[in-house]
Amino acid sequence: MPLNHASEFAALTDEQHAAIGRVVVEWSNVEYMLSVLLSRLLRTPEYLGRTYSAGMSAVRLQAAISEAIEIHRDRYGRKFIAEELLVRIENSNNRITGLRAERNKISHFCWCRTDDESVFGTSFAGGIP
Repeated sequence: MPLNHASEFAALTDEQHAAIGRVVVEWSNVEYMLSVLLSRLLRTPEYLGRTYSAGMSAVRLQAAISEAIEIHRDRYGRKFIAEELLVRIENSNNRITGLRAERNKISHFCWCRTDDESVFGTSFAGGIP
């Protein structure tokens, strides 16, 4: 029995469930790679760095990455990481911010299908969906 209270005709198909699940799984990979990136920016062995960042949310990881980029620019004068790479990291970090908002919608909305090919989601937070 589905956990939502919608009719059986609004319940997601297996393929629709799988699509939502793929987003959640891939986001886990993004968070892992953010922690690896932070370790490298901090010039820390990966496992030690990941121990430090294990309790951090994606928002905090991204903030720490931004801070580390600034340290490489200001404190280290780009001695260890070239500006071109810092810009690429910064751009990726900014793109992840937008993806995080989309991921949160997908992960936290309540989903119903409108037909076998499409779904709609709503947060049920304040107002009519």
